[in-house]
Amino acid sequence: MNNSIQSVLVTGTAFVVGLLAGGATGLLVAPHSGSHTRRQLRSLAEGISEHASRIAEEATGAGSHTRRQLRNLGEGMGEHASRMAAEASEAVNEVIKYGKCLTR
Repeated sequence: MNNSIQSVLVTGTAFVVGLLAGGATGLLVAPHSGSHTRRQLRSLAEGISEHASRIAEEATGAGSHTRRQLRNLGEGMGEHASRMAAEASEAVNEVIKYGKCLTR
């Protein structure tokens, strides 16, 4: 038989034997019945789900707060830019008036 085929068969057999041994061991040493274990797993899953929901709600709230802060910051920057543009426009008008006075 080819070495690669033999290797695959040995590996596959070892996997199946390990799977069966693990399953049998699990059944023999299980601390609780299947229905009790399923209830525990269901309870654990519900707890994780509730925790994930709380985290999602907190993240949504934080996102809303951050959006408000950014909007306020943007509005403040817009107002500041408008004031600066008005001041620059006044300065340009003053320079133009001064230039006209010099040319007379």
